[in-house]
Amino acid sequence: IRAVSETPEWLDLRGKVFVLLGAGSAMGPLPLLLSLGATIVAVDLDRAPIWSRIVSMARASPGKLVFPVKQPRAELATDDALFAAAGCNLFTHTPEILAWLAGVLPGEPLVVGQYAYLDGARHVQVALAMDAIAAGLVKRREKGSVTIASLCTPTDAFSVPRDAYAVALERFNTAPSFDKALAAMSGGRWCVKSARRPVPLADVDGGGGAEAYVVDNIALAQGPNYTLAKRIQIWRAMVAREDDGCAVSANVAPATATQSVVHARSFAWVYSGLPHFEPLEIFQQETSNAVMGALLVYD
Repeated sequence: IRAVSETPEWLDLRGKVFVLLGAGSAMGPLPLLLSLGATIVAVDLDRAPIWSRIVSMARASPGKLVFPVKQPRAELATDDALFAAAGCNLFTHTPEILAWLAGVLPGEPLVVGQYAYLDGARHVQVALAMDAIAAGLVKRREKGSVTIASLCTPTDAFSVPRDAYAVALERFNTAPSFDKALAAMSGGRWCVKSARRPVPLADVDGGGGAEAYVVDNIALAQGPNYTLAKRIQIWRAMVAREDDGCAVSANVAPATATQSVVHARSFAWVYSGLPHFEPLEIFQQETSNAVMGALLVYD
């Protein structure tokens, strides 16, 4: 982030093309990218209020906006007609979206961002649809011209450096009495240790006694669908980088009080209380957008 702030020329995104799947997502980079002059190819649901917001944002920015419509543009004489005809459904129009994106702005490198979110099993469905589109674009566009982007969740399991693992252990072992009381009262369900036992690597790659350090932050309350949907994006990033030679931007976003999260009463309660457990902090949407947008620009 410091490097981006100290290199102003990186913040001139004129001529850069970003395909945003779930363009109107609260955690997506749409406002920042438009403000920096980027060309946005926006894919989102065919609902007029969504496109009224997105188009208004683009008109007030130096950026450019490309989006699908169901009728010839010449037939859409008013904004109301334009917004009503705009958009598509990632579930039901997946092949058509891929075919359209494969030919949009030919010859231009694309950054394909996967930002759509839905509750429950639909999150897995939309993640699979975005994955099919991203994988298809890697195959159909010029080799090396597609960058894959997504946001990793903080509530997942990660391999971490030894120092980070040691800090996690230290914080657990020196936690305040209040934290330990909560752990006891919950029967070991709350305030549990996230630093797992180190995994020997000798049997994996001949590491000769080396160990992998894992911090498991998976939140059971979010359910298996959320974890699987986010894991699909990590797998695509790994395959795109290792097998297809693509550049990848996959950074862990902070816990953020978006409406899609806090509309569930249990998560609203959790988020209001988390700042009392150092060093946890809940970010506001605008802060997360700026931070993660800067990391995307850097990548």
